Amino acid sequence: MNREALYTKEIKCPVCGKNFTSTRVRTSAIKVETRDSDFCVHYKGVNPMFYDIYVCPHCGYAASVDRFDKIDVEGKKAVLQHTAPSWTSRDYGGERTLEQALECYKLALLCAQLKHDKPSELAALCLRIAWLYRFGQDEQGERRFLQAALDEYIAAYERQIDNNVNEMNLLYIIGELYRRLGNAAQAVQWFSRVVNHKDRENNPLLISMAREGWQSIKEKK
Repeated sequence: MNREALYTKEIKCPVCGKNFTSTRVRTSAIKVETRDSDFCVHYKGVNPMFYDIYVCPHCGYAASVDRFDKIDVEGKKAVLQHTAPSWTSRDYGGERTLEQALECYKLALLCAQLKHDKPSELAALCLRIAWLYRFGQDEQGERRFLQAALDEYIAAYERQIDNNVNEMNLLYIIGELYRRLGNAAQAVQWFSRVVNHKDRENNPLLISMAREGWQSIKEKK
């Protein structure tokens, strides 16, 4: 791997207050190769997704880069009580392998559960873990976390508590995950909701993707 693609950044942990360094990928080094129908991006060369989680080596607190500082007093207390006591210091600050990236995302998922993050946020982490398993061609691991992501996305939809989640995106990803998990009937129902959504004229790409998913199901019959 070209080390020039990577740089280090100093971070302050919001839980234990200690500083650590984490590796990031330079924007100029990110080269998209292909995109899957569930939004998984395949990159040529370095995969920036491997570095989208900060992990504090001192207390074990982990979260996505954009949510690392979003933790309240109760969340800090939960991490300190349930994660920190059993944490064995590990440094994920350098170049990460696929296995290390998986460990980072699973730590972030644990911390998100301890913080009682919204279902859509738990779902996003589960989906990314599934993608990592896909990169490693581990179908069993991928399916396990696709199912976990689906369960959380359905919870997000049913509870209507994630106001920052675009409804059409949510309907589509639920349909697509059902399709990937082999539940054609449910997939068609959710794709239909996308195609008939009141905001469909503003989302032509999503409509096209839903129709393609629907068509792929018909072709398998």
